[in-house]
Amino acid sequence: MARPYRRPDAWPRKAPAILQDITQTLQVTWTPHVFIELNDEIPAYLTKAWDQLSSVARTAQFLDLARQIETYAVSEVQASYLPGYRIGPLQQLSLSRSDAAEIRTAFSALLFGWSQTFLLAEALRLALAGQKVGQTGIVTWTREATTWNQAIIPTADVTGTGEVVRNVLAEARQSLGLGEPPEVLLVIGQWPRYLRLAWDDLKATVQSPVFAALRGQLIEQARQFSTRLPGDVVLDQTRLRATNFNPIQIQRVREILERWVFRLPTEITLGAGFREALQSDGAAPAV
Repeated sequence: MARPYRRPDAWPRKAPAILQDITQTLQVTWTPHVFIELNDEIPAYLTKAWDQLSSVARTAQFLDLARQIETYAVSEVQASYLPGYRIGPLQQLSLSRSDAAEIRTAFSALLFGWSQTFLLAEALRLALAGQKVGQTGIVTWTREATTWNQAIIPTADVTGTGEVVRNVLAEARQSLGLGEPPEVLLVIGQWPRYLRLAWDDLKATVQSPVFAALRGQLIEQARQFSTRLPGDVVLDQTRLRATNFNPIQIQRVREILERWVFRLPTEITLGAGFREALQSDGAAPAV
């Protein structure tokens, strides 16, 4: 079941320091779930991984690579998807202009965070497979501060949703081949009629060969960018075994990383599509 987005100060108990550091370093208002899972199941691995990744993620060079992934995804979605609805007429579906603006900002914040998370997850996946990740001898500088860590991310509680929301989540999970519903749909789950409209309008596009190819292209782009990260990342199986990680733990790390590397391009393309439909006014939706 998909987890709702949680601010570090909204955890049932104080968030682990490493997750707070990851959240603050990426300048987002939510903790990426791939890191939550790793910390829940193999915390010693996440400690080793973040020891190497933290200095990389704090650089402007890393952020530039991640933003290139986001920019490419958005441009490809814009070229492939023509929304059948826009902001103004959505008031017929009980979505106010202020709600639409908040949702649009949330999608932008998620794209900002997902692109970074995707690049880090792919770097770890490649490093685990023994491939070269990162390079040394690069002059770096600290990334500039942004305000994305102040963005509000609305989310629906899956366990308390109505039939419309549950149906959409089930359809999306099945049609996209995911083990869980796309997290991006939870952002608009509080508005069931809008959720149904948005998913029905976008689903044919995201199920098309063009979007399947785009997700593959994003993975390839992240693979190439992983070799250009400003700093070596060395976390292969041999080194992990030498530091007392057993085969079961290593296999679980691999499973988590592979699942999120497959999933995040889907979240990115969906988020870009939903945001595109909220850019301006347009035709009335079919109610």
